[in-house]
Amino acid sequence: MAIQISGTTVINNDRELGSGLNSLYDVISTTATSKTLVNREYCTVTASGQTITLPASPSAGWEVVISVGDFTDTVIGRNSQNIMGVAENMTINVANATVNLVFIDTTRGWRIT
Repeated sequence: MAIQISGTTVINNDRELGSGLNSLYDVISTTATSKTLVNREYCTVTASGQTITLPASPSAGWEVVISVGDFTDTVIGRNSQNIMGVAENMTINVANATVNLVFIDTTRGWRIT
């Protein structure tokens, strides 16, 4: 049995996501250079020594995911918002890690989920 919302098939009879819904993220990127993320972006970092900057003016509920390769020096630039309530950039210091961040508010900032 398919699941539909407002006439759009969300899950088809084969239990697969419907057409146009094949990703939970609006942007999926792979980068070997420093970059600034957008809302709902999944970014895989493929080179060491990069700075991945969070969105500048996030709204509550914005989400980004950063995945790194076999290195421990990727910096998450806070872009003037707190990360876990602290006004500091964050370094991913575990190889092959993935960090999910959701923006809560200007006091708490980005939270690791």
